Amino acid sequence: RVRAANGLGNSPFSEAVSGAQHSRRWLVSFTAAIPRSPALGPDGFLRVVLDRRTNGLVALNLDGTTRWEAPVGFPFTTPLVGLDGTTYVATRFGLVVAVDTAGALKWQTPVATPPFGRIASRGELALTGDGAVLVCTEDGRLHALGGDGPIVWSTSAWCSEWSAPVVANDGAILVNENF
Repeated sequence: RVRAANGLGNSPFSEAVSGAQHSRRWLVSFTAAIPRSPALGPDGFLRVVLDRRTNGLVALNLDGTTRWEAPVGFPFTTPLVGLDGTTYVATRFGLVVAVDTAGALKWQTPVATPPFGRIASRGELALTGDGAVLVCTEDGRLHALGGDGPIVWSTSAWCSEWSAPVVANDGAILVNENF
């Protein structure tokens, strides 16, 4: 078994434990990590929103060693990993960023302009069945970005700072409305 967590407070970390005793296999400390959960990709390595100091995203091998680091500009959401291993993250400055399996930037698309159109600060990203990336912005909009980055549609969806889209099995897109 593998469990990973991002710590909060003064000692952010990612950790893996295994076996019936849940003994620690490894621990990686970050000096200024943003408190978001890691994501496990289909390629078998973790993506962690890393830190405010480097404005980066880091991928860890399952033995805790660093696979790659990618400066993405103040990542703000939990990483979302597509079936092809592409990692998506939204930044506090209104960009949705895609990083390939080697940590190289694939694309970045502005979806919001601070201060009024920020990415939903408590929200997350979602993927549709056809690979579109969904993101809510605090101006009440839901945006869908195509696999190569451009916004393919945008609609008023009563999004708020707490909104996070989810995709149901039948393809319906659901957004929580929280005022």
